[in-house]
This record gives sequence, structure tokens and C-alpha cells, in this order.
Amino acid sequence: MTLREPPPPSPLIMSSPDVAKAIEEHVSKRVAAWEARVEKAEEEKAVVSGHIRCAILSTFLHNLNMQGNALFKDGDFDGAAKHFLHAHTLNFTQPSYLSNMAAALLKLER
Repeated sequence: MTLREPPPPSPLIMSSPDVAKAIEEHVSKRVAAWEARVEKAEEEKAVVSGHIRCAILSTFLHNLNMQGNALFKDGDFDGAAKHFLHAHTLNFTQPSYLSNMAAALLKLER
């Protein structure tokens, strides 16, 4: 029985170092793509988180103002002034908080 010689290597078959290098490049590209996705997701999360915080603060300020208005209508001018002051402290750009506080303090004759 005679042994046959193996067929010549296919041009598609790479040597071990070439295979390792190709795998490393492929994996590096995949890792870089996933890292970019994670970074983008973290940026989007930060933006959404900021919007949520803003919405929560806006709701809280609105509630402070409404409670202050209710206290003012009930004649609790000191409590109303405290609510308006708290709202003004958190958002000093809204002039109605300060004017509402001034009206409450005028009722207290301060």
C-alpha cells in the first residue's frame, strides 16, 4: 500500500499566526463597537436623567406654589410665605414666587 501525499494547502487556509491575528482584529473591532454603543447609551442615560430631574423639580415647585396659594386663601399667611420662599430659593428666576411671598408678608404686616 502506498501513501498518498497530502493535497497542497488551500489559499484560504492561513497559518496559525495569521488566524490568530485575524481573530484578534475581528474581536477588537467588535469590542470597540460595543464600547461605542455603551458610551452612547451612557450619554443618552445622562440626558434622560437630567430631563427627569428637571420634571421632578418643576412638579415640586408647582406643588409648593399651589400649597402656598391654598394656605394664603385659608389665611395662613406665615405658612404661605414659607412655601413661596422655599419655591423662590429653589428657582429664583420665577418672579411669581417672590411676588406671592411679598403679598403674604404684606398680609402679616412685616
